[in-house]
Amino acid sequence: MTLRRVLGMAGVIALVLAMAPGAALAQEGPPDWTEFGFAKVIGTRKIDPARPQALRVGPYAITIPAGAFRRPVRFEVLAGVPQDFAAGAPKGETPLLAFAFRVTDEETGRLVARFAKRIALIADHNRISRDSKFHNIMIDGSYRVNPAGLRARPGQLRHPIAGAGAWVITVPTPGFASWPYVEPVLRILQRGRVATFVTWLQNNSSENLTQVDIRLRIPEGAIVIKTWAGDPESNRAASDGTSVGWINTSVPAGGLQGPFVMQVNTGGKAVSTSAWIRFKAGTFGGEAVSETVRSRGAVRPGARLTAEALRNAEYPSEFTRSRRARLVEGAYEETIVPGAASKIRVRLSDWVASGDLDRDRLADAAVVLATDPGGSGTFYHLIAVLNRRGAPEPAASVLLGDRVQIRSVSIASRMIVVNMVTQGPGDPMAQPTLEVTRRYRLEGNELKLVSM
Repeated sequence: MTLRRVLGMAGVIALVLAMAPGAALAQEGPPDWTEFGFAKVIGTRKIDPARPQALRVGPYAITIPAGAFRRPVRFEVLAGVPQDFAAGAPKGETPLLAFAFRVTDEETGRLVARFAKRIALIADHNRISRDSKFHNIMIDGSYRVNPAGLRARPGQLRHPIAGAGAWVITVPTPGFASWPYVEPVLRILQRGRVATFVTWLQNNSSENLTQVDIRLRIPEGAIVIKTWAGDPESNRAASDGTSVGWINTSVPAGGLQGPFVMQVNTGGKAVSTSAWIRFKAGTFGGEAVSETVRSRGAVRPGARLTAEALRNAEYPSEFTRSRRARLVEGAYEETIVPGAASKIRVRLSDWVASGDLDRDRLADAAVVLATDPGGSGTFYHLIAVLNRRGAPEPAASVLLGDRVQIRSVSIASRMIVVNMVTQGPGDPMAQPTLEVTRRYRLEGNELKLVSM
């Protein structure tokens, strides 16, 4: 039965189903959602009410606590076609995922409406953003927003579920994202006559952008020394004599891409530049220009943190007996128990970023320490290191995770940006698959998570 035929039955079926707290049913049991646009069964599990259960079905991770049901049930996850629900979607929202639960009492064969305990839902999709919404779907196809307990961030949405129902997760419709959809963020570092202009692209939309062109104006009187994107030894920019640029760059939804770098010899004069981009994604596109930055406001020359200083500094460690680890050539170790063969090993990883963290216009650093405490795990800590006239002063530390995979570490706008792969729902610890971007700001002696 098609959704259009089903929706035509709404006039003879008086039923409202909403899983928000306090909602009530207008009949004894819930509808069979396979008859109302959710015809495909994508996962089935028999549930013993005395035992907790975890299901991973497509983009959904479902955790069912012990006691959620009073008797054994058959728990089914149903899928609908998101486009079938577009007509009733609120203005500015586009259906992304459509799903329902059908729960059948194994003893009576009746459908179960309410759960004794709420179950936890996690939905993973690269288009989910902080602006995503969670809606109950009525049998007439209408929406009822359900924000209770919603937690949404780029790539993932979490929501508690109180009973069997049908839902649609939406994302902002292209054209309703924050303007500009993607913007260049430009910063400058200066060492004597050499100015390095660094640009990151910030995607403010819920769409993956794949056709982004970026250009940096060559400062008047300056000579270009080198350009690169990402790896300093690759991805050179094309130059027309007045600007340098890269074409067909991609930027993930809600994410960052970069850095795009132009290094010039200023001839000892103050210089300035700006970046501009052109982009297109699906039905929308446009242009955006960065603020103009000048060498006068750059990180000033002076005593700098050297690689040698960072490799031989003392860092905080939650694993060592003294809670400190004094590295020698990037490594530290101590026995777990005096006289034992097993050791705790701490090493400075290759992920080191430079930039101002405390507004003193000196280049500070962000480093990642990897610790093997003698078991199966390897724990990664992000540490903010302040520049005290060339001497490193670790100011704050935060755990990134166990056996995560670091992709990049950078400093922009006095924030530390970490791109990494961590464990998603159901992932083994040694096989993470969930890509995340975390931004930290140094506040006193703490690294505060700004966004993820």
